[in-house]
Amino acid sequence: MDASLSRGFRIREGATIQLRADAFNLTNSYRAGVPSGLTTSGGSGVTTTVNSAQFGQILTAMDPRILQVAGKFIF
Repeated sequence: MDASLSRGFRIREGATIQLRADAFNLTNSYRAGVPSGLTTSGGSGVTTTVNSAQFGQILTAMDPRILQVAGKFIF
C-alpha cells in the first residue's frame, strides 16, 4: 500500500510553498519478485531458461518501506 500527504501554504500573492510526504510499501509487507526464468531475452518474447534448475523459483523481493519528503516553492 502506498500513501501520500500534501499541503500548500500561501506565503504572499503569487508565492506558495508545497510540502509533500510519500510512503511506498507503507505496511512493509513482503512482495515477491518476478520468478526466475520468466523474463525474456532481447525482447523476442521467448523464455530462454526453461531447462534451468531455478526456473519458476522466486529468488528476489521488492523494495522494503521507503519514505520520501519533498518541498516545492511555487512563484
